[in-house]
Amino acid sequence: MRTISLFLLFALACSSALAGFPQTVLLDYDTYTDVGGDPADYLYSPPERSAIVDTLNDKFAAYPVTFTNTAPSSGPYSTVFFNKGLSFGEIDFQNKKMSDIAELHAPKLLEVAGIPLGTATPSEVVQTSINIGAHETLHILGTRHHDAFLPIGAGVSPGTGGTDWDPAYTGPEDAFLTGMEFNSLSTSVGGFSAATILDPDLFIGPRSAVKLLHDTFVDLDVDSDDENDIFTPQLLPLKTIPLPNPLPPGTPFADFELFADVAIVEDASIEMHLDSAGDPMHPESDYYAIDAAAGDFITVEVISALGSDDFLDTALAILDPLSGFAPVPWWASSAVNDNERESSDSLLLDVEIPFDGSYIVEVYTPFGSLEPLGDYEMLVYRLRAEAVPEPATLLLALLGLTLLACRRRRTCG
Repeated sequence: MRTISLFLLFALACSSALAGFPQTVLLDYDTYTDVGGDPADYLYSPPERSAIVDTLNDKFAAYPVTFTNTAPSSGPYSTVFFNKGLSFGEIDFQNKKMSDIAELHAPKLLEVAGIPLGTATPSEVVQTSINIGAHETLHILGTRHHDAFLPIGAGVSPGTGGTDWDPAYTGPEDAFLTGMEFNSLSTSVGGFSAATILDPDLFIGPRSAVKLLHDTFVDLDVDSDDENDIFTPQLLPLKTIPLPNPLPPGTPFADFELFADVAIVEDASIEMHLDSAGDPMHPESDYYAIDAAAGDFITVEVISALGSDDFLDTALAILDPLSGFAPVPWWASSAVNDNERESSDSLLLDVEIPFDGSYIVEVYTPFGSLEPLGDYEMLVYRLRAEAVPEPATLLLALLGLTLLACRRRRTCG
């Protein structure tokens, strides 16, 4: 596993518990194992169970997540069931439930990948259990398949653009690191194969890290005021968090410190716009302002269609006030999205900002939608890479942070 920066270790050590974390995940090998009844089921030995839990804890070491083979005696926990179904994990943005259920069946997944039932070796079953277990755990912690698209600014993975998006995605399909991120283990982003589900070097990428760490250091949640309009948008201050860097040596930014500038909008809704007499006219739009610099890659994701009782079909745009509120360019098209490729939620991935200034994020309902009103959440972030300081500078910075924390808590001396 890549070394975690001293700053990140310090921040994790000093952070208080956050909503939805720390998370305990039980690995249940027995409940759905039909001993002698289903020849496809795999009987995990004690050493294999230990190898799975130890490896998953290592892969998630930088995050407030702990895997266990023994059911906790108290408190909420999520469960990954083995020998159940094929592969499933409900997407729980911000991990609000903390008692989610995921499932996987390693031998059957290997069969889908081209290894016939009964021919996989025990080590292949164990490695598949680790990788798919990590994949589904990330889902129940809030990540989605498109969080695997890496490197930043390289677009999407080959074959996942075009008309699968609405409007059609016109950007590059050069995200060559996608297949090394756990979220890629899906046919929808082209990462599911025998080679990938058996790869011991898969990692949790920076897009996923944003969703696992967004609230660890500072409160990033902003309640929508529902009174914003295009001329008085609600300001979204982006707050900085450090991220682990798992990128393989020799790949872009592998030797850099990674940071994310993040905001999350909570409790937002699209409601009916009323005229002066109080009569309904049309669904409103919500407007938010963000400050950005030329060359920034901004990602905006609206979450409503997954795990929401009040389903909303959203659309999304990033507008430039200095260009008559026209959408900013997004590759060969404009920064407008109705549906990302897997749901009716909307996503603008790595929109490059053309000039320094303030930009407006618009959330609205597409014309003719059958679900024009409802609730949503929104994630906004930009990822940054900075050169790693010299060791002496790092130690001085850590000392300064420690003294600052002690002074605030009045525990030094």
